[in-house]
Formats: sequence, C-alpha cells, structure tokens
Amino acid sequence: IDTTSIDNAAYALESKAFFISRVGTDGFKIYHKATIKKAVNDRRASLDEDEEIKPSMRNLVKKEFEKGASIPIVKYPEDGASISDSPKLTLVLMDPEKEWPADGELPQQIAEWTKKRGDSPRLYPGSLVWCFKKSGRDLRTNIELWLAWQRVKNEMADGTLGTDYDRTDYSKVDTSVRDAEEAAKDEVW
Repeated sequence: IDTTSIDNAAYALESKAFFISRVGTDGFKIYHKATIKKAVNDRRASLDEDEEIKPSMRNLVKKEFEKGASIPIVKYPEDGASISDSPKLTLVLMDPEKEWPADGELPQQIAEWTKKRGDSPRLYPGSLVWCFKKSGRDLRTNIELWLAWQRVKNEMADGTLGTDYDRTDYSKVDTSVRDAEEAAKDEVW
C-alpha cells in the first residue's frame, strides 16, 4: 500500500472538515466538537459585502500600493479627468472590483482615458501605467478569510465565541490571523 497517498488524503480531508483535527505530527482525531474552522466559515458566510468585504479590499490594495511608492498613484479614478496629465510616470490603480476583460466596454473606456483628459487630448499618454485586478476570486476569498479570522479572534478575546470548540484550536488563532493577512497581501501583488 502506498502510504503517502493515504497521508495526503487525510491531510486534505482534515483541511476541509470541521470535526477532524490533527493530533501530534501524524495522527488525526474525529471528535464531537467542531474545530475552529467551523467558526471561521460561519463568520465568513455572515460577512456583509458592501460594508465589510469591498471596503477592506479597497483599503488593503491602497495600503499595499502606497507602501514604498516612488511614483504618483491615482487611486480608483471615476473618470479620465481625475488623472493628471504630466510627463512623470503615473500608476493608475483601478478599483479591485474591476477585472481586465479581453473585450467589452472597459478596454475602450481605458483607451479613451489614455488619449484624453476630460475633453482635451493628453499630452503625455505614455506616462500612464494601468493596474487592474487579475481575473478570478482569489483576492476576495483571501480578504474574506482574513476578516473571518479577525472576527473569530475578537470574539475569542471578548468571550463571545463560546466553548463549543476544542481548546487546542484557540492557540492557533493568532497565527491564522497573521497567515490570512499575509495571504491577502500577497494576493494583492
């Protein structure tokens, strides 16, 4: 029997399951108490998109791009007139809700904003560097996990999380919050 495939299957099941936890380095326990991952998934499901997810996504992206910026950054412009026309290289950071499509109205709009600033033609269209979010839900998923882990940590600190979870999971919360934040920051890039 190939034991590595059994180990891989057990690790994959443990990473997704709510009632299986690791014991030691190579053991697992099926228990009647849920793991802390259940609380995280419950909190993730209850996040409000307009009040929590979108603002956190925008703030994290803005903060990551501002950190160590050596060129001007125009954040989330509403129209082409809000982007300056200067010979200095300028990064135009688009809203993380907008993905770059292969075709459609958005590429035409960006081409128009690159050529014109409002009604007048741009003198320096080559100074603009456009930055869009890649296709997919990876950034959103990582932000949701980070917010959910933060909520669990806060509930644990103020005592509202309850005692339905195994005590060994509580020690992993700080590390998980930090890891989720780093994963979200990495996904920005």
